[in-house]
Amino acid sequence: MDVFCDFLITHVFIANGGLFGYDVFPSTVISVYHNFGRIQDWIAKFVTKNSGIKEEKFLELMFNTGELAADVGSVIDGEEAVKLGLIDQLGGLSNALAYLHGEIEARRTEESNIILPSPHTTPSVLPHNPPR
Repeated sequence: MDVFCDFLITHVFIANGGLFGYDVFPSTVISVYHNFGRIQDWIAKFVTKNSGIKEEKFLELMFNTGELAADVGSVIDGEEAVKLGLIDQLGGLSNALAYLHGEIEARRTEESNIILPSPHTTPSVLPHNPPR
């Protein structure tokens, strides 16, 4: 979620009519808003592709104006993030590392169970080459 957090921090600068504290020309502001629209689309697609939340719900949370004083967005605690499908489960760094190591070990086991053809096998009997 670092990408989403970076976007929110940057968005505050643009919403105030300046770019990183400096006034800019109107044409630059229009260009920046256009680019932020593209970034928002990319973020929404990235998050919804890599989590269990539906795009409509994510966009609703992303553009919510009722929770923050001067901008848009939502504040979600961990339990609600699990319910929404943004994250799979709650835990700390040790939990994340244990999960990662488990996934690595599962892949190693899966890869070691692959049976490779004998070097003496002719190409015509391999599964990806049907007999002629």
